Amino acid sequence: KQWYQRRVRGGVPMIFPVVGFLMSTTTATVGSGESVISTKDNTYVADLMCFINPGKLAYWVTFFVPMVLVMLINLTFFIMVLKVIRGSKSADNKADVMKQLKAAVGVMVLLGTGWIVGILLTLQTPELQLTLQYIFIILNAIQGVFVFLFYVCLNEQVMNHWLIKFGLKTVVNSTS
Repeated sequence: KQWYQRRVRGGVPMIFPVVGFLMSTTTATVGSGESVISTKDNTYVADLMCFINPGKLAYWVTFFVPMVLVMLINLTFFIMVLKVIRGSKSADNKADVMKQLKAAVGVMVLLGTGWIVGILLTLQTPELQLTLQYIFIILNAIQGVFVFLFYVCLNEQVMNHWLIKFGLKTVVNSTS
């Protein structure tokens, strides 16, 4: 069963680029009999950038629409999480609610910001394209750094642990 699940998880995402490639490949055959020449022309990848060719049907079907659908699903789940936080038992405790909201908003921003720029990559302005590509790459590349900063370095419990470990803070034992 695990073998099957791994194949499905790895294989289903491959459907989109394969379909896009096949949608963008055309074969031209010239001649008849023994003197037949066949050529394949592919417009899947853009000429001036290492990306799916914007403006082609394959781009919209295999990249843009799935990306927007995933972002809408993420937004729906985010709204559901906010409703759960608001209706939770700790809703009376403002500090707990703010901590949960901070975590939820942090994850949403960290995992969605680069892809909002990805949507803007559909703009066909050459001067803007290069800038957006750099922003897209940088935002997606440094997500791990932001996760480390927000959830490790700025976490009070983790900071206290390391401060105690390095002897910069003493452990306060409370006795009742």
